Amino acid sequence: MSDSESYFKNWSSGIITKIRTNKTIPIFIISKIFEILIKISLILLLPLIYGFVTTAYVQTFLCMVFMISVLLVGGSDVWLLKQMTRLDLTQKAAFNYMNSSIYLTLKISILLFLIIFTIRLIPINNLPINVIKENWLNVFISSVSFSMITILSWSFRGLGRIILSQLFLGLYWSLVLISIIFFDYFFEDLSLSTHGITNLFTLFLFLPVPFYYLFFNRYIKKNVSKENKFDLNLKSLSIKNSRLQFFLEQSSGTGMNWLPIFFAGLFLADAEVGVFSTNYRIAFGIFTSSIIVNFLSAKKFSELFQKSLLNDLAKDYKFFSIFQSVLGLLMFFFAIIIMFYLQSSSLYLINIYAICFLILITLSTFCGPADMFLNMCNQERINKNIAIYILFALIILFCLSIKYLSLNIGYISIGIVMLLKQLISLYYAKKRILKV
Repeated sequence: MSDSESYFKNWSSGIITKIRTNKTIPIFIISKIFEILIKISLILLLPLIYGFVTTAYVQTFLCMVFMISVLLVGGSDVWLLKQMTRLDLTQKAAFNYMNSSIYLTLKISILLFLIIFTIRLIPINNLPINVIKENWLNVFISSVSFSMITILSWSFRGLGRIILSQLFLGLYWSLVLISIIFFDYFFEDLSLSTHGITNLFTLFLFLPVPFYYLFFNRYIKKNVSKENKFDLNLKSLSIKNSRLQFFLEQSSGTGMNWLPIFFAGLFLADAEVGVFSTNYRIAFGIFTSSIIVNFLSAKKFSELFQKSLLNDLAKDYKFFSIFQSVLGLLMFFFAIIIMFYLQSSSLYLINIYAICFLILITLSTFCGPADMFLNMCNQERINKNIAIYILFALIILFCLSIKYLSLNIGYISIGIVMLLKQLISLYYAKKRILKV
């Protein structure tokens, strides 16, 4: 048996072993597949039912909500994830971490409310500004609601409740939106306007927040010890607690996910933004593989690093990297099928630039969960620096491309920047932690 065949056999047996010993993995993957199907349905149904102009409007509204929610969270998401995975976590500490994060969000929300309200008075007309002018209150309430869901979900993720975290953070908002679309489609007399869609989305995004918070309090009281029962060594105590590091990193991740749609609205016509946002969301569906692996690996990375089990840490990183690569390839072929389906529907034509964009995004998944690995192993500062420089590069290159060259070049610039980010993160993961 060759070395490659032996390695593949050991890797596949490792997957089977992990699934058998951890029942959370198959349930999480199934829920994630369901989420993928829901989001793919959204990508298809928005242009098919409403056309590309309404698609651009809805996608820009979502862009506003998710980008503003990052500002409101202020880095508390990954910060809470790391604190909730501490082996010396107590009830008092857990409540203090959560309450301080919520208090920070509420303070920032006051300032952002004034900013959003002021934007209504700006005498400029483009898609992003018009969305805020017509939906300023919905944008604000949805952003605050999603920021609370984010804070609670990342906390539960750190506590090991991965499925619950996934259902609220990844699945809930997309399920709400597609339910609104189906409701509007099957009840023809209703005929919701874009404002009606955003109204319903805001209402149902807000409703579960109080109950989610109460469940968190009950869970902590029932499952977390009142006293510290674990003595950490000096290395594991050297955890950098600055939310700023995580905020800058998360801003980059969310910015790459949504900001190109925002900036496309500044330079392109509404219908063109609708086409671009559809293509862009299809391509970024490939990053679902990274999201799945980050959810599954974060707690494991943190625990192994705190216990100084570096050999096991290296093995787990290699395992999750291969797992992410396989998922990335599967998502790539799925994305190609979706694009060809839309092409057969005569909605728009794919070209070599769109295919190259998909390939570059897929190649970036081959680097493994390097950014989460850095976060969980006390390398937040490095990850933050990578994230902020890459975000600026993406914004500058994309805006210059679509303004002075073409949207096709814009696709390529985004793909190159995304691949470069993952390569740099992988380099520092190997150099600083794995010592390779």
